[in-house]
Amino acid sequence: MRAVWTLCILALCAASTGCLGFLYTTDVYGGWGVFANVCRNFTEAPIYGADQVVITSRNCQFANQAWAEFRKNCPAPPPPPDFACGFKAGFADFLDAGGTGEPPAVPPYCYRLSCYQTPEGQRAIDAWFAGFREGAAAARASGLRDLFVVPVSNLPVRNERPYLPVVPTAPDGGAHGQGPAGAAPVLPPPKEIRQDDPGA
Repeated sequence: MRAVWTLCILALCAASTGCLGFLYTTDVYGGWGVFANVCRNFTEAPIYGADQVVITSRNCQFANQAWAEFRKNCPAPPPPPDFACGFKAGFADFLDAGGTGEPPAVPPYCYRLSCYQTPEGQRAIDAWFAGFREGAAAARASGLRDLFVVPVSNLPVRNERPYLPVVPTAPDGGAHGQGPAGAAPVLPPPKEIRQDDPGA
């Protein structure tokens, strides 16, 4: 019995939109839109979360492959481990979010701890930043991100209106600063600004 009440409470919480507004919902579903949204939340959200795990795993796999290729072509001496971490992070980040390829303003959490507040720690952070840039550049050159961007429709926007400036109308039917209606606007001559002018 307790499980039934728990399910009922969860369903009401998921369906509630505040002030019993869900009782008056009308849309293309014929008033059942809120229940369609509840069903969508209970089904699409877990699927989306699981798919994000798949995407993250895929990007990390591509990043590891790219690092192996980079390391094979990299001359000795080998880059430091922090460079490798930054490379993989930059590669995966560009596949996921695109952007300019620049690293974030601050390094990851581990680099913000007190143990990195030394000259060696500063060099490690610099190596991570450099690796991030190198990895993002490799991801851009790979062209993989083009496969992961969802295409959007090229249909024109409905009810699109061109921008028309509002021109105040004079009593004679023309616009202020114009001659007859429809004539080109007449601009006043430029005002000379003097250094001793208090309004300058």
